[in-house]
Amino acid sequence: MTELDAIRAADFDWAVRLNDVWDQPPSDVARLHANHRAEFARKLGAMEQTSGAGSPLGWVVVGGGGTGKTHLLGAFRREAARRKCAFILVDLTDVRNFWESVLQGYMDSLQQRFDGDVAQHKWILDHIIEKYGPSKSFASMLATLIGRRSRDLRTDVDAMLTALGKSYPRETIKYQNVVRALICLNSDDFTTLNVGHVWLQGQRLEDDDKLRLGFTVHQEPASKIVEALSWFMSLSGPTVLAFDQLDPIVTQLHYRKQGEQPSLAEQATAESIIVEIGGGLGALRDLTRNTLTLVSCVESTWGILGSTVLRTFLDRFEEVKTLKAPGDADVARAIVADRLGAAYKATNFAPPYPVYPFRPEAFDALALDSPREILKKCDAHRRRCLEDQRVVELASFATVAPRAEAPAVAPRSTGTDRLDQEFDALRAAAKPSWILEEKFDDERLAPLLRTGLKCLIHEVDLPADVHAIVDVEATGAATTIPLHARLSLIFHKENEREEHYCVRALQQTNARAYQNRLKGALTQSGVDRNLPFRHLAVVRSTAIPGGTLTSKLTDEFTRLGGLFLHPTDDELRTLHALHELKAKNDPGFELWLKARRPASNLELVQKIVASDLFINDAREIETKPETIDEPIIESMIEPKSGATEAGRLPLGRRLIGGRPGESIGMPVGLLEKHALVLAGAGSGKTVFLKRLIEESALLGVPSIVIDVANDMAALDERWDEPPPVWTDDDRDRAERYHRNADVVVWTPGKESGNPLSFEPLPDLAPLVGDDEELDTAASMVVETLSPVLASGQSHTANQKRAVLKASLRYLARHGGGRLDALIDLLKELPPEAGLDVANEPKLAEQMADALRAEMEMNPLLRSRGTAFDPAVLFGSERASDPARISVVSFVGLPGREAQRYFLNQLAMTLFSWVKKNPHPGDRPLRGLLVIDEARDFVPSQQATVCRDSLNRLVAQARKYHLGVVFATQNPKDIDNRIVANCSTHVYGKVNSPAAIETVKALIQSKGGSAADLSTLPSGQFYVHNADADIARPTKIVAPFCLSRHPRNPLDEPTLLAKAAASRARLRARPRDVKIRVGEPV
Repeated sequence: MTELDAIRAADFDWAVRLNDVWDQPPSDVARLHANHRAEFARKLGAMEQTSGAGSPLGWVVVGGGGTGKTHLLGAFRREAARRKCAFILVDLTDVRNFWESVLQGYMDSLQQRFDGDVAQHKWILDHIIEKYGPSKSFASMLATLIGRRSRDLRTDVDAMLTALGKSYPRETIKYQNVVRALICLNSDDFTTLNVGHVWLQGQRLEDDDKLRLGFTVHQEPASKIVEALSWFMSLSGPTVLAFDQLDPIVTQLHYRKQGEQPSLAEQATAESIIVEIGGGLGALRDLTRNTLTLVSCVESTWGILGSTVLRTFLDRFEEVKTLKAPGDADVARAIVADRLGAAYKATNFAPPYPVYPFRPEAFDALALDSPREILKKCDAHRRRCLEDQRVVELASFATVAPRAEAPAVAPRSTGTDRLDQEFDALRAAAKPSWILEEKFDDERLAPLLRTGLKCLIHEVDLPADVHAIVDVEATGAATTIPLHARLSLIFHKENEREEHYCVRALQQTNARAYQNRLKGALTQSGVDRNLPFRHLAVVRSTAIPGGTLTSKLTDEFTRLGGLFLHPTDDELRTLHALHELKAKNDPGFELWLKARRPASNLELVQKIVASDLFINDAREIETKPETIDEPIIESMIEPKSGATEAGRLPLGRRLIGGRPGESIGMPVGLLEKHALVLAGAGSGKTVFLKRLIEESALLGVPSIVIDVANDMAALDERWDEPPPVWTDDDRDRAERYHRNADVVVWTPGKESGNPLSFEPLPDLAPLVGDDEELDTAASMVVETLSPVLASGQSHTANQKRAVLKASLRYLARHGGGRLDALIDLLKELPPEAGLDVANEPKLAEQMADALRAEMEMNPLLRSRGTAFDPAVLFGSERASDPARISVVSFVGLPGREAQRYFLNQLAMTLFSWVKKNPHPGDRPLRGLLVIDEARDFVPSQQATVCRDSLNRLVAQARKYHLGVVFATQNPKDIDNRIVANCSTHVYGKVNSPAAIETVKALIQSKGGSAADLSTLPSGQFYVHNADADIARPTKIVAPFCLSRHPRNPLDEPTLLAKAAASRARLRARPRDVKIRVGEPV
């Protein structure tokens, strides 16, 4: 071959894809980042010598684009494999749920094949057997199981776990399900393998599978599965848990906040994801065993995370390791010589020197360039040689300008007619039915979709500042690839923000196989209607399998904005022809693509990549996620059974043409995912909230109602005359409500009413055993007490907060206790309770004295009355007893800070209590917490003493069936995290122009429209809950409340009299209170 052929064969591709981490690279210069490679090897060596009980401080590797971060991860992976250490790679490109993404990373990585084509999970099991040997009976039993020699899998797994429990009793009981699932994953029986896959993905097992294979629960949260996997893998040795691609979500939010203003929903969703990433990364060291957490990102991303959500967790990572340019011309020469050497060997070309045609001295000027820039400049010269059809030695790179997107090289004869004929012949030869055979979607349909996207980006001339990349090697094992392609648009002038278009072929009709693949696609794509820069299309021609779990997952897919696409035979023929033609590497193919544009004219491709940059003006079609092709979906999914009336919470009647139609409602249990009412003055918001509370009580759900304006305390009063808008059904409901109503009015701070006494320190002992939740609860207490004990950011204040948190954990683990117990502990702090910092006993004693003084000065701490106990405020758990409505009036807390202090105490107490009492008894929900005027307590800008504790409560409460309902007038005044965490949204009349635009944007983001927001009559609202078949905001007229709604709020004497009557009534039946009402505490 000629030297031109040799140059043509040279690969200067500078884009290292994440999946390349698993492969042997075509070239690797060991001197590049040699210091970090050596340090990594030493770190693994040190971890191999530890007992595996804990995890070391994490690593953070940062560097600009093209400095070799992902390439270095590949080097780390190979070093880990050499030492028989496990390696887990987590792709956060399109993260939506942090822990699900981490679990997906474990699943994908464990199924990666290396070291003789052995799956990593099998490799780990083999290493455990080798490490423990015949001295441990569980190792020999495990060998039998993974050798697939078991005749009774359930019995043999139970026996192996019994043997394992002798060495690790506590861990075996806690983590046994992950061991069962890993053994199932190793099975050669397709059904058993799928069961392991379903469980390890955090999906719910069918009852038969759970019983047959001995699983103790149907499913577990992703974080718990990660914890269990980490422990079991630690039996083999150290693990490296590597995170890459954090940059897109952080860049997207940061850019949009600085430039184009994102919608409230988009900002809230993106911020909640970033908060979850920060909290998750901070928690990993406590959650994992003998695992090195390794984060790879650009400097700006870590700077944003480190100054915001990770600020309190930075001490869990070592000092940042920064990748720099080679700084050495010899390394730059070696990078290029490695690439050229492979091409010259393949073409049997003997160059005059290793870096020919680049003069060795030319690299002296590239010592400070990144590897990417070096390769770009070399590729620009290579293309110029090919264009000129001659090889020219390059003496200086100053004469070469790298091209971000090089044009196709024009051949001497384009041969357009010839390619047309070949294309037509290939279309005619295509067999669509063969392409769509069910079990071959990875091998037949997926390659065609990838080719279609690759051809698309060559057909269209994008703006100079926009770069398109098609990633066809998404992380994942060969049989469980979550995505078949991702097209990324990178907007260089917009701080490198990205838009992602993901696609997966999915022809499986087996329910479990369908669930596994769809769940993987959802997790990997991170699609969410509130994140308009992410898209997911599933190409499918077969009917969707039946079953409850399948239907639920499919509903989630469509709710989040996923799109089902049905390819036509004509489209399949075109894609087949393109795939075959592209594989021939015809030199005129790219120019033919630009002339004919076969991919960009396919409706299927246009719907996959719904971007104006690609859609042909002549054939523009509507492709937004909101316009999912309903007839196709309905024909593929078995119809749902109608919702039953039992447990259904009525919200109102649908308005059609201004006239009320059918009833709109939702299962009351969905309130555990929280609700948000956004409506201004005159909207009927308070009446709507009252009816929501009343209807929930009729369904057996108790409530704690925070009454800031004294307009909720009449929930026990009958109307003098029924409202004229009532129907006969309203009258019946009102009668049932008042016959059974158990409304109790409380007045914290007012002893003449029905006072509540607060213990600022909830009992943390029930949280022992769950380090993450204990840490969260302790942090909440520290934040509450900091203004009294350690205000400001001085060194001493920080020390006090740290000592206080350590003391709280110590107190919880030694029996718990209330404020007096904490004061006693701080007064004489044992050495093992603290952190061994300077002057620790003195700092603790100062805090004890400050707490004593605060108890004397703070009326909430020294008031007499019923101790705040959620069991008292929610009442009996028996469904046969009336659901209690506890109205907490702030008449005795006139100052906003006192009210915030109260709510902070309430949030902390509820957080501890629901953890201790997670089951709602016979009731459909543990209860509701209703907070009107939420902007005063969880504002979007100002920090308040209760904002973080309420956010934490909302984030955790749904696990324990506790719902929170927030109401406010202006959506921009409330914390975005609250907006994102509420699944039910209710929008009423709003008045200010800013509020109108914000609410309109929220409604539009959920697929609706509301041009009449500023003119909505009182009592009319738009409601939305995608889980309740209200997938798009629906206009309703809400019913009037069942209890009297006074024209003006109750005055103080009336309210105190009502509260005193409540107190007397409770005294007469003290059986459901643990402390006698009104007694000092």
